[in-house]
Amino acid sequence: MCTANSITETDDNNAVDATELLIEDKVTPIHTIVTHFEPHAEEFGGYYLLKTQPEAEEKYPGISKAKLEFWGLGSRTPDGKSAATWKQNGYYLLGVGGGDSDEHAANGRDRKQGASALSLVAEDLGLEHEPWLNRIVEILTQEDLHAGSGELSLMSLAKLMNLEHPDEPEIAMDWVIQGLGVKMRQQQHFHAGTRAEFLAKAQTQLLRVTDQKDPRKIATINLVTIESDDDLIANFAICKLGGGAEMVAVRKSTGNVIIMTRKSRRIYLGDIIRVLRIREMELAEIENPLSWRMLETTEGTVNVKGANRWCYFLEGRMIMNGSRTARDVEPTQLSLREIINIIKFCLDPEAFATDRPERTKHCLTRVCTSGNQKTCPWHDAGLNRCRKIRFEMHEWDEASRWSRYYVSEAPRR
Repeated sequence: MCTANSITETDDNNAVDATELLIEDKVTPIHTIVTHFEPHAEEFGGYYLLKTQPEAEEKYPGISKAKLEFWGLGSRTPDGKSAATWKQNGYYLLGVGGGDSDEHAANGRDRKQGASALSLVAEDLGLEHEPWLNRIVEILTQEDLHAGSGELSLMSLAKLMNLEHPDEPEIAMDWVIQGLGVKMRQQQHFHAGTRAEFLAKAQTQLLRVTDQKDPRKIATINLVTIESDDDLIANFAICKLGGGAEMVAVRKSTGNVIIMTRKSRRIYLGDIIRVLRIREMELAEIENPLSWRMLETTEGTVNVKGANRWCYFLEGRMIMNGSRTARDVEPTQLSLREIINIIKFCLDPEAFATDRPERTKHCLTRVCTSGNQKTCPWHDAGLNRCRKIRFEMHEWDEASRWSRYYVSEAPRR
């Protein structure tokens, strides 16, 4: 049944015995959690905390095994007695009954502004300052206050399930709890295990890049490198509340590597993916059949041996040598050190060919000496800064040619 066992309504559901106000807030065994029909997102979250967190079991012995019941009385209770009395009798009222975890106006009390059943449960359990929980509380509380949710979100789908099963609220409850549970457990690991591994293994260095605001200037970004099998480590490295990096390269124990950047930084990765693919083909002893444009193509469109080890995800600003969905991709033959050197070379706007000092000298004066014979070893990579120099030289040659024509060859009138 979805109603409280052995509880009958009275004529005056709002009546509160004055003696009940004297009941002390003490540790009390709980055998039943009560919420309303078709619970909202924050009730789902509050229920999960009560059933899974050791702080809940410590304060309310038995609550981890408590059964679930549903009331349809809003902030009233079936017999008109207070939520404190019901709690003393083993009932934890979640978002109903005017209790500590009910944010709605009740018994002459105003609505608890900016609160939700989830935020109140977190406070009740002393979890309101836990980093892993803060963002979840914020999102679900705002969703409840503004009654907003994407049509394919977990909560919108739960509403549809409740419409299909109006007399079986447990169906949607169990389904949503599984989804929320995954997210909460992930966040707990992210702020504990992932953080610990990052602090123990991560190495940080500064890289020179073109300044976003003024392309004529040089800026720096911080690159984090780490060897780890933790699937959350790259996100932690990029997260401002985590490593705060603008770029990260992670190598797994399988040898596969992922390169991720902070999207807001808009770091250009085209040069990096081209050079990585060229080096892989060299190690596979495959002659490069691809133009610089083809070397920069995204997703799985490059099918040349060696080059096909790397996927360029342009929208996500990532370069991947395999992933959880592409787990059969062969690991790169490049060492992590070489990959980092490639990243540094490709991002530095003043790094040019180093085969001959005199060539580098011309590069820095924005003159390309490679020519049609492609004598520069980096010509095939089509580095963005090199193409800009060649384009400028071409424009200058065109302007110069037409200038000479008008001065010496144009017909006189």
